[in-house]
Parts: sequence; structure tokens; C-alpha cells
Amino acid sequence: ADAADAAAPPMTPRARAVTARAYSSSSHWLPSRARSWLDDIENAAFTKTLKAQLDLVPALAGRGDAIAARVRERADALCRDDDVARAMGDAEATHTRTAARALATFEATRSFLGNDDAAMALIRSLMGAERTAVTFNGGLVRGALLLSVDKRKTLAGMASNVCHDLAPGAWSREDDDNAAVTTFATTTCTYHAFFKRYDVEFLTAATCCSLDVPLWFGDVAKTVARVELAESMARGDARCCIRVSQGATDASDNNSKVDNSSAS
Repeated sequence: ADAADAAAPPMTPRARAVTARAYSSSSHWLPSRARSWLDDIENAAFTKTLKAQLDLVPALAGRGDAIAARVRERADALCRDDDVARAMGDAEATHTRTAARALATFEATRSFLGNDDAAMALIRSLMGAERTAVTFNGGLVRGALLLSVDKRKTLAGMASNVCHDLAPGAWSREDDDNAAVTTFATTTCTYHAFFKRYDVEFLTAATCCSLDVPLWFGDVAKTVARVELAESMARGDARCCIRVSQGATDASDNNSKVDNSSAS
């Protein structure tokens, strides 16, 4: 593991997306040896990114190596406990590991950072919400929209992929072409269920669709379309609901976002 930590480059948003996609079916398409290799690479990348983030926090200066080791050990223990408790498919196991890292990070840094908000901000950044990742992902989305004839349906297709990565087969989809709205809904959330077992449901707000919707679609101009997390178990709702709707007709509602509506 130490050799992997030293050799592995930081995982880019694209690499994280590819890794998640590899795990996004109930029957993994890679042999177990290859999956173990991917897990090692992902673990090394997470540890390296965590150390880099900790070095930026004055309260954690000089503690990066020790805290990162503690986070990794605790996350591994949490995953082992869950593996023993119940059988999981590949996608659920992958998201459980991500949730375990989030919880372990919160436990290891909360006392140093002084409050929940600071710890949550660190977790969001580690999960992919750093400005570089948001800009990168937003650029990919805007590029796809430039080539799209029906931008709402293009965004609905992207949202469908996000849902599939989070919980394959667990999201319903309803297309209302008359209202120009597509809705995805689920009551299944690996993250919420995991955090609930440890009485830290509030951490769901730093992960899962609470993170992915703004990460991928936060820079889409409202004149083009709107992708919103209309309901969320992280906010106490009974389900999560992602809604993709037609953009506003008022051109003044453009904010400072790039407007892709002129392209066909």
C-alpha cells in the first residue's frame, strides 16, 4: 500500500468518474484481481489528496500523515463491519467505501477544525467539489450542450447516468414532454443508510446526489435548463428527486453563467 501511495498520481474528476462507472453494475465487469488493483489506486489517490487538503488547514499543519493513516484505518474497519453484516453488490460496496471515508474523515478532523461546517466543507472538497473539478465538469456539460439540439433531454440523459452510478436500477424516471420536465426519484441511498447506522445522517449532505447535482449541473445557465435536487433525504425528505426542466424564457435570468441556448 505504501508503494502504491507513493506512485499513484492524484485522481482527476474524470478518473473518479471512470472508476465509479466501472462499479456501476450489480455484476462487476472486471475480474476480482483487476478490481483489487483499482481499489488500491483509488485508496492511494484518496490518501494523497487528503494529505494535500490537510496541509492547507493551519489547524492541521504537520498532522497530515497521521490523520490520513487514521482515516484509512478507520474506513477499512467500517467497510469490514458492513461486509460482515450483509452482502452487497459491487456498486453498493463502492459507495459504502466512499461513505466510510467521509465518516472517518469527519471523525478524524472535526475536533481540530472546531465545527461541523468546516469538516463538511473538507469532505465535500475531498468528494470532488473543489473549484477545479466543478469547472472541469461544468465545461464537459457545456461542451455537450453546444452540440445538442434538445438541451433538456441531453441534460436528462446525463442526470440518468448520475442516477445509475449512485444506485443502479433503483431510480424511477418520468418524462413529461408536455411540461418539458423529466423527473428521477428513489428511496434507496447507500450513503444515507450507511450514515444512519452511525447516527450521522447529516453527512449525506456532503456526498451522493447532494454533491453530484451541483458538481455536474451547477454551471448550466438557467435560460438553457434547470437541474435541481427537488427533494433530498439529506434534507429530511422521504426520497431523493432530481428534476430536469426547460430553461427560463426571460433572458435577464442569465446570472453570470455561460448561455448555451444559441447553439443548435
